[in-house]
Amino acid sequence: MFKLLRFIKGKDVWLTFLGFFLIMLQTVCDVAQPFLLALFLKEADKGYINGDGTSPTFWVQQDNNPIGGIWGLAGIMLALIFIALTVQAIGIVITARIGVRLGSNIRYNAFKKIQSLTFKEIDNITTPSLITRLTNDIMFYQNTVIISLRMVVRSVFLMIGGTIATFILGAQIDLWWIGGVFLGFMAIVFVSILLLLKKSVPYFRRQQKGLDQVNSKMRENLLGVRVVKAFNMQNNQIEKFDEKSLNFARVSTVANRWSASIIPVIFFVVQVSVVVIIMIIAASANTINFEITIVLQIIQLTSLVVLGIILIVTILIQLAYVKASCDRINQIFDSEPSIPRNVSNNFIENSNVKFDKVFFKYNSSEDSEYALNNISFEAKAGEMIGIIGPTGSGKTSLINLITRMYDPVKGDVYISDINVKDINYESLRNSIGVSPQKSLLFSGTIASNLKFGKEDATLEEMEEAATLSNAIEFINSKEGRFDSIVEQRGTNLSGGQKQRVSIARALIKKPKILILDDSTSALDMITEANVQNNIRKYKNTTIFLIGQRVNAISKADKIIVLESGNMVGFGTHKQLMKNCALYKEIANSQGFKEGK
Repeated sequence: MFKLLRFIKGKDVWLTFLGFFLIMLQTVCDVAQPFLLALFLKEADKGYINGDGTSPTFWVQQDNNPIGGIWGLAGIMLALIFIALTVQAIGIVITARIGVRLGSNIRYNAFKKIQSLTFKEIDNITTPSLITRLTNDIMFYQNTVIISLRMVVRSVFLMIGGTIATFILGAQIDLWWIGGVFLGFMAIVFVSILLLLKKSVPYFRRQQKGLDQVNSKMRENLLGVRVVKAFNMQNNQIEKFDEKSLNFARVSTVANRWSASIIPVIFFVVQVSVVVIIMIIAASANTINFEITIVLQIIQLTSLVVLGIILIVTILIQLAYVKASCDRINQIFDSEPSIPRNVSNNFIENSNVKFDKVFFKYNSSEDSEYALNNISFEAKAGEMIGIIGPTGSGKTSLINLITRMYDPVKGDVYISDINVKDINYESLRNSIGVSPQKSLLFSGTIASNLKFGKEDATLEEMEEAATLSNAIEFINSKEGRFDSIVEQRGTNLSGGQKQRVSIARALIKKPKILILDDSTSALDMITEANVQNNIRKYKNTTIFLIGQRVNAISKADKIIVLESGNMVGFGTHKQLMKNCALYKEIANSQGFKEGK
């Protein structure tokens, strides 16, 4: 928890100390009240003793009391109440500002950190868990900080001040050790609290994991709502969600049951301590300097100490719960990208790509299987390289090594005769255009999506990229053209329209290397052929074209055939029809005949 406090920045640091001071002032006002009450009662007692029974004189100053008798004491007590109320209001505003700004800073920096992580780290944490951490966990931590800033100082001072005052009052009636009795009962309270928290903390952790599972199932169903409805699987999905939700509810119930049992334990022990202290005073009434006002003060101070304990318990419960959230948030900040951003002076000059005995697997354990085995090939500037193979053969894994989303386990990948590990990060990203397998568009406009490829793209550049991707026709048919609205994930566009916008987004930067990861699968064959012919106009651009249809890649200069991570064929369409059994089988299944 304390590691995250480093995100308190600027004047919020000084506001934190000001908040502590105001809360201390409020606590002093609270602890002073029992002592003022004792003086108040003594002044009232003097008035009854010295009065004539019909016209009490305790409303006026007694024995030249500089405070002004009972009216003076009442005035001071009211003044302290208003001071406590004022500083409390100011403190609430200050702590709320500090907590909200702290949460905002953590959220910003966590999101920034996630952007620097590679697929490997993100896969390890998982996307649903990242969403929960950026929302629920940070919000809960933010609220805990706000509560803690308000309560920590107040609770500690109430407990310490109240206990010390109990020692002082005990000494006044020759029973100074009453404070020790009270302190012993407080020790019992805290031991009980710690034991109960020890029981509840593991359930808080399980509760967070359960929430991740609920969010994951909910996200999966919301994203796949069309599929669920198409197959009429609503009831099935509701049952699965209900299972996750009930598991979360069971764990939450146990966690809250343990934490809720703390308050009754506190009241029981404190009330027993008050009764014991009163019994001690009553038993010693004949041998001590007994004053009823001191008994009343002790009872009132006890109530303040109980308030302090309840506040600190509230904080401890929050801290026990938020610790799981803090660990999850810190995991983001503690994660270091397995592929650091290279800032060398090695820039990409041409688009030659070479794989030299490359091996790759997603899991670093020795028992895990390789996604790519001993891949070697070379693609020269201006060539179109087709990639084909069954599902799970390693096609996307191969192009992820070109973009350096992952690094090979063994072997090397070269671009422009430089190992990708040694290439300047900005140069690598600016030299590669990618249209991914899933054409993900962001909410905004067509123009804002195209400018992901080039932030300062002009209208002419957008029109050129849209023309090459065969998207210009449907864009011109829309009101506002490039300013027409794109909903989240492009749900208001058809599959083919999304793919063409995605290809235009990759083309607009005029990359040295263009990767189309099965991004023409929703296009008809004529449009697909037009797109391929258009992108060929970039003479010095090396194009990697992943496809499931032989027709989509048959015109490529060279074709890589993958099977279970192994490269089983490399050559032209005609060569592979003669020499590669797998390619020939795929082609024949799609209507291609040998020699064509």
